[in-house]
Amino acid sequence: MRLSRRFINLLGGCSEFEMRARLVDVSRYQGVINGKALKDAGFCGIISRCTIGNIYYDPYYENNRKEARNNELIFGAYHVLWPINRDPRGEARWFTSHCGDIDFSVLDDELGVRQHSEGHHTVSGEEILSMSHLWLRETDAIMLMRPWLYTGSWFWNDPKLPTPAGWEKDYFLWEAEYLNVPSGQDHWHPDQSPEITGPQVLGDGWDDWKMWQWTSKGLPVGVQSKVLDYNVFNGTVDELKNLLGVALPNEFVIESEVPKEAEIIRVTLRRS
Repeated sequence: MRLSRRFINLLGGCSEFEMRARLVDVSRYQGVINGKALKDAGFCGIISRCTIGNIYYDPYYENNRKEARNNELIFGAYHVLWPINRDPRGEARWFTSHCGDIDFSVLDDELGVRQHSEGHHTVSGEEILSMSHLWLRETDAIMLMRPWLYTGSWFWNDPKLPTPAGWEKDYFLWEAEYLNVPSGQDHWHPDQSPEITGPQVLGDGWDDWKMWQWTSKGLPVGVQSKVLDYNVFNGTVDELKNLLGVALPNEFVIESEVPKEAEIIRVTLRRS
C-alpha cells in the first residue's frame, strides 16, 4: 500500500513542489562533499559527474559515490559526450568501466551548438544526435539500465540539430532551465520552493520531464564551492525509488496535522 501524493498533500498541507524528491548534482568543482549535510538539508540523492569523453575521470567521483552510499542517498552518475572524438561506443565503455555501483546513469550532450575551443561546433548536428543515441544504446546494453538524457531546450531546440530526433522519448528527460534567485538573496535555500513547478520549455520531442535542474545558484550546503545545482524529480522520493528499483523500507510512519481539524494522524504502512 502506498499513499498518493494528493493524500500526503492533504495531510501536511505541502505544495506539490515540496513533496517532490530533491537532488543535487556535483563534479570536481564542488570539491569534497558531505553526504550527511546534504541529507540533513533535505536532499535525497546525489548525481555526480563521472567521465568526459574517453580519457577523463572526475577525481572526486569515487568520494561522491561513497558519501551517497554511506548516507543512504540515491546515486546517479553522468557522462559528458565529447563530440569531436566521434567515438560514442568507446565513451560508453569508458563510462561503464568507471562508474561502479549506481542507481541510474545520465548522458550530458550539451556540446556542439556553440563555439568551443576543442572544435565541437565543427561536428554536424546529425552526427551529434547520432552519437548521443549510440552512447545511450551502448550504455544500456552494457549495464542493462536505460540511461537518462540531460539537456536544455537552448541546446536541444537549436536549429543546428534536426530535432525531434524520434528516439528521444525512449529516454527520461532531465531538463535544465534556471529560475532567477529571489530578490534580496544570493542563493536559493534548500527549504525554499519556487512558485513555478516545472520547466516552461521542453526539448522538442518530449511532452514530459522526469528531472528538472532548476537553479545553478543553490546555497552550497555540504560542498566546498560557492554555489550548488539544485534538482527536483517529478514525483516523491518513494516514486523515484520505485522507478529506479531502489530498495524501500518495509515500514514507514507518517505523522501530520490535518488542516482545520488540528488532529494528529499516525499512519503505519507495511510493504508486502
